[in-house]
Order: sequence, then C-alpha cells, then structure tokens
Amino acid sequence: MRATQEHFDAGPLGDEQYPNKWPESMPDFQPFVQESYQICQRTCFQIISAIELGLGLQAGRLTQCCQPAASEIRLLYYPPTTKNLFDEGLKKRAWPHTDLGIITLLFQDMVGGLEVEDRAAGKPRSFIPVKRVSPNEMIVNTSDSLQRWTNNVIRAGLHQVTAPDAAKLSNGVDMLPARCSSVFFFKAGRDTSVGPLPEFVTEDRPAAFEDMTALQYQQLKTRILHGVEG
Repeated sequence: MRATQEHFDAGPLGDEQYPNKWPESMPDFQPFVQESYQICQRTCFQIISAIELGLGLQAGRLTQCCQPAASEIRLLYYPPTTKNLFDEGLKKRAWPHTDLGIITLLFQDMVGGLEVEDRAAGKPRSFIPVKRVSPNEMIVNTSDSLQRWTNNVIRAGLHQVTAPDAAKLSNGVDMLPARCSSVFFFKAGRDTSVGPLPEFVTEDRPAAFEDMTALQYQQLKTRILHGVEG
C-alpha cells in the first residue's frame, strides 16, 4: 500500500530544461520558495566543502561537480490518517528509502514520525526516531550520489516516515495528525558522473557502481521505483 502525501517540487531558478510551474493564485509563494532554495543551496556547498576536508580531498573536488545547479526543494504535507494500518505494518507515510542526491536537508514540524536506520544496532532495517528538539533544527542526511562517489566509504542514510512515537504507544489514538516538512535535495550537475571517484577506487576496493550521469541515475531510480525495471 502506497504512502499518502501531497507535495510541491521546484528545481533551479530559471531552469529551461525542466522549468518550474508556480501557482498563479499565490503571488508571495514563488519568491519565498526561491529564496529558500538559494539559502539551502549555499548551505549545502558549505557542508560539501567540509566533507571534502574530512575526506582529505582537494578543495573543490566535490563542489565543482554540483554545478550547474540541479537541486530540488520539496514542500510536503501528510494529511491526517487512520492509525490502524500503521499498527498492522500495512502503511507508512514514507517507506524505507535513500535519497538519490548528494546530501538532503530536512526541516520538520513537531508531529514526528521520521526514523533513520540504527546501524549501531547491528540489525538491518532497525530504525530509531529523529525527534525535533529545536524550532530552528535542520537535519542533514547523506544520499546515494555521495555513497557512489566515495565507493561506499560514506553510506546513504536509510530512513522512513511512520507513526509518531506518541501515537505508537497510545492505544486510544485512532487518527494520526497531519505532518508538514520541507526537504532540499542537493544534487550533482545533471551531466556530472556519479560513478566512483578515482580517489576511492583501489585494488582492494574496486568500483562498486557503474559510471553514469546524475540525470541517468535519477531516471534509472525513478523507473525502478515505478516498477518499470527490477
């Protein structure tokens, strides 16, 4: 059973290949989303620069692969829904998945429900909740392209959205409240390779992924998601 959600997506400003479509009835909406996009894009470049330093890479090695911009911003709304299907394991607001970009920035409300895989538990698909503790909190998740570039040195974060902890523990709750979040998918340039970088390929660690562009990888993953392949 598919998750139920509503979302609005926007890509780079002035994108001619995949132009954005804006609601005409909300004149303040477009400038607000565009400003948010630019702030998140700058923030991601700062984070990627720090990752370059942490990995011992030459400055600019990764950031140069993120141009021209191909990132996407998504505003998400999960409507109120009945709880029983969640209790039976038949429904989630987002099933376990990894994101296809480099890193993901997530901003969520206080409702809860986001969970990440607990690798320290030593048990695959064992999840722990990510609780919001500050009104200005930003969650950073690693994504597929970074795992591919680093040849599995950095792994993409598996995550899901399910019933909040408070609802799981309460037998008297029949409905889950609405949930809102904002997600920024920081992506490589569409024509940039997301195959393993030479710095991470050795005789002891051969390339674990085939060479393809970021756009080809997104198209491949979309086809698999919709059951066209695999």
